[in-house]
Amino acid sequence: MLPSRLPCSPPCSNKCTPQALLTAINAARRAVLGGVLVRIAEDPVLTVRWAGAMRLSEAVAAYGGTVVDSLTGDHPTIAVGDLDHQPSGKIVLYPTWQGWSGGESSRAPPPGS
Repeated sequence: MLPSRLPCSPPCSNKCTPQALLTAINAARRAVLGGVLVRIAEDPVLTVRWAGAMRLSEAVAAYGGTVVDSLTGDHPTIAVGDLDHQPSGKIVLYPTWQGWSGGESSRAPPPGS
């Protein structure tokens, strides 16, 4: 059982970031038997409809994730948002999106993109 790891920072830099994070958690909890560990830098109140007016940490829990203070590098990682550091992980994936289109890369996007 390998947990999936999702570092996210900052969670609301893009209006689609909360949706991308919650979608990743929702899918990963079904696909990864070890659980979904999420490290967040901020805990804002979300404005996306399907998260209601929950704080990010509440939405993470509602969609099946567990908020943690730190992550180790021994599991796959999905890095969401503009991270201020290089995440560690056996495999690190960077989701990307624009409107209804999405994809993933094994390379970090340029800052602010």
